[in-house]
Amino acid sequence: MNAAGNASPVVVRVWTMATEGLNEAAVAPWAAVLDADERARAARFVFPHSRVAFIAAHALARAALAAAAGAPPAAFAFATGAHGKPQAQLNGRPAGMAFNLSHTEGLVGVAVAPELPLG
Repeated sequence: MNAAGNASPVVVRVWTMATEGLNEAAVAPWAAVLDADERARAARFVFPHSRVAFIAAHALARAALAAAAGAPPAAFAFATGAHGKPQAQLNGRPAGMAFNLSHTEGLVGVAVAPELPLG
């Protein structure tokens, strides 16, 4: 059952991006869709590959949410949920979808689903 109690299937979309071989110059344009807090967090990473992975992951999450919601990637804000997990907001309200961001050496990924707890 989905979050509304219906038996209809819930679609979970998964996006991945290889980050191996990317450098800071390559991801610099993507930083423009991040908010000030995300850019500040990225700047605090000591190693360039960590900054690259962070920017790529957060830009990918915004692109995935944008595709699901039909809104521009920069339109999203993030609030901390009850258990410390980030929640996507659009126009100051919950975006109506859940997401989970993951990364490993050389790869970032995000899963997006409407109102389905992901984690």
